[in-house]
Amino acid sequence: MNIAILIIIFIIYTIVAVGDWKTGLISLLLNFSILGLSIVYTIINKVPLNYTLIKLLIFVLPFIIIETVYQIFFNKEKDDEKFLIGGGDILLFTSMSLVLNVLGMMIMFFFSSLSSLIVSLIFKTKRIPFAPFLEFGFFMAILIMAFIVYE
Repeated sequence: MNIAILIIIFIIYTIVAVGDWKTGLISLLLNFSILGLSIVYTIINKVPLNYTLIKLLIFVLPFIIIETVYQIFFNKEKDDEKFLIGGGDILLFTSMSLVLNVLGMMIMFFFSSLSSLIVSLIFKTKRIPFAPFLEFGFFMAILIMAFIVYE
């Protein structure tokens, strides 16, 4: 059953990533569906609540704080196009953090950041949708955790 939930989550991640790449927006319905499935996955695997909260505080809260501070103090034009990371990306990252352990989250963030930097340099752009790279990082983290770390 855990594998089935992971496959469903990954399929929805793929839909979100393709949609984000094409439109620059993440559907709230899909994002909350992923969050709900991630919570179910966490409950099924009996992950302790304090462990989950610590992961969210360490990995997700800084993104929320940085984006909020940027919007309040540095985005003087209040331009909706000027986001460091969008709310959909933060929600997507939150749902991924529920599925992965701390090492998996670090691996995911490393591959997400590295791949988005490479694509940004190739296309010579400063603004790219981050959801496809989060999905790539998530996939790499699952692979590395399954075949290298736990083998």
